[in-house]
Amino acid sequence: MPRTTTFSLTRIAVAGIALIASAAWGGCPEPTLLSVAEGVYGIPGRGAAPDRANCGRSANGLALVGAEGVILVDPGPSHREGVALKRVLERRLQRTVVAQIDTHAHPENVMAAGAFPRVPVIASDLTAALMGERCVRCLARLRKQVGEDAMRGTDIVLPARTVPQSDTRVIGGRSLRLLRFEHAHVRGDLAVLDTATGTLFAGGLAVSGFVPDMGEASFAGWRSALADLIALGPRQTVPGHGRVGAADPLAETRAYLDDLAAFVRRELRAGADLASALERADMPAYRAWTGYRERHLLNVQRVWQELETDFVFGAAN
Repeated sequence: MPRTTTFSLTRIAVAGIALIASAAWGGCPEPTLLSVAEGVYGIPGRGAAPDRANCGRSANGLALVGAEGVILVDPGPSHREGVALKRVLERRLQRTVVAQIDTHAHPENVMAAGAFPRVPVIASDLTAALMGERCVRCLARLRKQVGEDAMRGTDIVLPARTVPQSDTRVIGGRSLRLLRFEHAHVRGDLAVLDTATGTLFAGGLAVSGFVPDMGEASFAGWRSALADLIALGPRQTVPGHGRVGAADPLAETRAYLDDLAAFVRRELRAGADLASALERADMPAYRAWTGYRERHLLNVQRVWQELETDFVFGAAN
């Protein structure tokens, strides 16, 4: 048989396998594991926000291999995505999940927990409370964004163990520093530092090439949390959204927040109102970031609301 024909048949076979795999996961590819350190794997998200095209997996996750099994951080948006991830972990790492950690209460991060039955979920005390208050509404919203079929079988799993303050715990045979923040990106953010490799999973506190969602944020709290995380001197940081493997997501996030604050303070000093300031709020340095069109102006409004009060009382002068 001619070589070109053989090659064509091979390509057809590979394409067929890819289509079957895609169909098996509801039109989305299997979750990917990216090695970032010894025994530490990033799980990249897809897209700016949960939708039908990405099956809800817009946020990054993390898998750490301990002596007892895999510790999974931010498992994902749905039972279907959790099952897909479970199979990838078992095939690639030959280990089962023994613990889950939720960094915050956004549904695209936590709703896959039910795919790992009898595996305990750990979160901050504030995240656990928020999930109890609003997960029913959040799950309903996620179903509208992603579609009923993609979310079928998804149940709410509340954290069984809580973190009332930052501490270091051995989880699944791996020593992890759990860093709790009162109110930064949201209330009760957790970041997870693997003490063996110096790898920090920043959850919602850091992004890379991705405009953060500040709808529930405290600007001052977020800025303070970033300072604390930077002071830890992690060897590498995996952001909650954006590029896994980026050089310095903490610095990227701080730069964006600082530029937002500098713009708002300039406008306030000039006597501008919010409506006119929004007409000048474009920041070319961040136009290429995922989610810029959807979230940047909303973030300007959020920072304005917080800094305007300080400005009126003289704190921003």
